[in-house]
Amino acid sequence: MNIGQKTVHVYDPALLSVRADNQYLTGYSDSGKYTAEMNEDNTLPHVGVDGEVSYAINNDRTGTLTVTFASTSPSLPYIRTLAREKRDFNVTVVDMNENGMNISSDNCRIIKEPEYKRGKEVEEVEVEIFVPYMY
Repeated sequence: MNIGQKTVHVYDPALLSVRADNQYLTGYSDSGKYTAEMNEDNTLPHVGVDGEVSYAINNDRTGTLTVTFASTSPSLPYIRTLAREKRDFNVTVVDMNENGMNISSDNCRIIKEPEYKRGKEVEEVEVEIFVPYMY
């Protein structure tokens, strides 16, 4: 055991994939691929007038997966089709990095059709996917 030796962690974005409706998504923004978050808090605290504390467990397991594309992404037309058709689909996120998190859920939906962006440079387009069972 070496005292004072630091551990080095390596993150490789190539070890992370996102699939929607069994199609691998490509053409991500340079800022990142996705963010995933729960829609509600896990625990709902309640403090009574006398200071007694109790907790309610929130069983809402829904979440939002926000995928960040470049405006030139070849995946955006397919994403727009899923949104227009209001179709349910499976989402799978596989992160093979150290401390990576995997997500898989059926019956997902695009919250809103992504905006069209065209400008002087390639721009960022965010797509919000509702995930009924995040974990």
